[in-house]
Amino acid sequence: MRRNDFSYRDRFSYAIRWARFIPWMLLITVFMAVLGGCGGRIGVVQKAAEEDVKDALFPTRIVSLLPSNTELLAALSATDRLVCVTSNDTYPPDVTRLPEVGDMTVNGEAVLACAPDLVLASPYQEEDVVPFLRRSGIPVLVVPEARNLTDIVTALVEVGRAIGADDRAQAVAAHLTTVLETFSLPDGMREGEPRIWLEIAPPPELYTAGGDTFLGEALRRAGGRGLADAETGWPLWSAEDVLAKDPNIILLLHHAYPDVRARAQEEQDRPRPVRKAPPDVVARLAERPGWAKISAIRHGSVYVLDEDIFSRPTPRLIEALPELAYVLAGMKADAAEDGR
Repeated sequence: MRRNDFSYRDRFSYAIRWARFIPWMLLITVFMAVLGGCGGRIGVVQKAAEEDVKDALFPTRIVSLLPSNTELLAALSATDRLVCVTSNDTYPPDVTRLPEVGDMTVNGEAVLACAPDLVLASPYQEEDVVPFLRRSGIPVLVVPEARNLTDIVTALVEVGRAIGADDRAQAVAAHLTTVLETFSLPDGMREGEPRIWLEIAPPPELYTAGGDTFLGEALRRAGGRGLADAETGWPLWSAEDVLAKDPNIILLLHHAYPDVRARAQEEQDRPRPVRKAPPDVVARLAERPGWAKISAIRHGSVYVLDEDIFSRPTPRLIEALPELAYVLAGMKADAAEDGR
């Protein structure tokens, strides 16, 4: 049986094991639901954020409390103003050398020690570290979480305004909007649409993306559709569920390589956002009970997604749409040629 949610204890356990990206997805889902139930509270938070940063003018000592916020600064060519980040920040690579103020749990005192003139936070931090920082006189911008790809553009413009980079923000926003218009959302099902199993984590917890998430939207814009498109959030599937749906393409949003050193080198080299899975990875998938019969595995249609790019709602995700669309179009063409 599938379930779409899990206990806070399960969330914590899962976060420990998949701290690279899953924690942000799951916690954001919870807290956005809470905020959504608070009526006008998001508007209040947004107004408070605008009041909080209006005197910052041109901040030069910025602390980012979320990797996606850091990537927004990167898109604005403003990472030279970053002074502290979290341990989950990996892009741009230079930010990994900066002092860290925590991971999923942010140390408010550590943030103060960075002497920031602006902190970029997220909605789910508004209940704990944000009030502490504001009481300490630190300007904080709570960047609205991107539920979809167009929200990424909105967040970019807002951060650009807050740091005095309006012109750059507008230019980047125009570029991203053009990409989204090129890869527009379909009105319904398309003929020959690839059935995609998007795997966020390997067994025993096979999490995937629902249709209302930024990843579910990315799949549809690129010409495919996730197996869990009719579901919401980040649902948990079983291996049997996937087998029954017989996907004709598998996208892995995690590393399944046995050679840790090779994996580290691959991350350092930063290859294409979407790349063909190595034979040993496909072989490992085929070892799952019954999975050798899955169309995607039989035809070698298994790909590995860049974890950082596809696990965060950032400009880089939008810019990766052409690459993802190219892969899905190629798979569709091959299937048509083979009569599949």
